[in-house]
Amino acid sequence: MPARGMLYFFYEVYSQPWGGHDEQDGWRIIFHPDEDPTNLHCTAHPTYTITDVEIQALPPHIIKFRHRWVLPMLFEAEEGKAHGLDMDDDAFILYFDKLVASRETLHYFFGFPYPIQGSVVYACAKQARQLHITTEIEAEVPNWQFLFQIDSDDDLDMMWGDSGILYVCIPIDSLKNRNFDDSWTIMQCS
Repeated sequence: MPARGMLYFFYEVYSQPWGGHDEQDGWRIIFHPDEDPTNLHCTAHPTYTITDVEIQALPPHIIKFRHRWVLPMLFEAEEGKAHGLDMDDDAFILYFDKLVASRETLHYFFGFPYPIQGSVVYACAKQARQLHITTEIEAEVPNWQFLFQIDSDDDLDMMWGDSGILYVCIPIDSLKNRNFDDSWTIMQCS
């Protein structure tokens, strides 16, 4: 991530796109370097109605950063080997139970995503590149970086599907070049 600047995330909360390739107009990430704030102009959120529901803007939120450990969510013991975790089935069950038991509202940058329905990076790479063959998708996954996730949060009046999470991933080269237009958003829920 750039050391300075503002990262703005916009998501269409009415239709709540899941991340399909045909839904890519449902989110946008804009990076603005703070070296030149003169290009920013405050504008009001557009007001419009869809099927008798007035679309309201979510209030902006300030993020306070803190360090925390994030462990990979594994769905089977074999997956742990890719992360340097060699464990038998009993150890895996204990590991998985501890992660699930410690579930809290999870908004964070980097680390490992907390997936609800399988690999987040895999899903982003597949949808963004429109890949359908498993070997092609698996070859693309190492080129992607998990960027952040925004959890459903009652305190912030945000609900993604049925208590879901929004995930954003980006190709590693695009992150290095600050090209956030290449990022991809998916939603998973239970």
